Amino acid sequence: MISDTREKSYYLDAEETEQLISILDNLVMKKKFIPNIPAFNTDAYMIFNSANAEESYTIQVDYDRNIIGINVHPKNMKQYILADNADLFLFVQSFLN
Repeated sequence: MISDTREKSYYLDAEETEQLISILDNLVMKKKFIPNIPAFNTDAYMIFNSANAEESYTIQVDYDRNIIGINVHPKNMKQYILADNADLFLFVQSFLN
């Protein structure tokens, strides 16, 4: 599922999921050494559910700061700076506009 903070949601079909996986496989990013969770502005997020709850996670995107946050556990966000945000951010925004 892709959603924004205005409660707008979109569920991906199999083809869209494959497209997202391709984008994520080619994503160039570096880990942010000092993550700042309170300053993270969530413009949109993607929720990935699994039959095993421990394998479910969320990817949040902060367009202005060019950062994604990956949550496996709610209070343990790992933040990454994207080298090129165009494909991922455009993909997410295409479902929310």
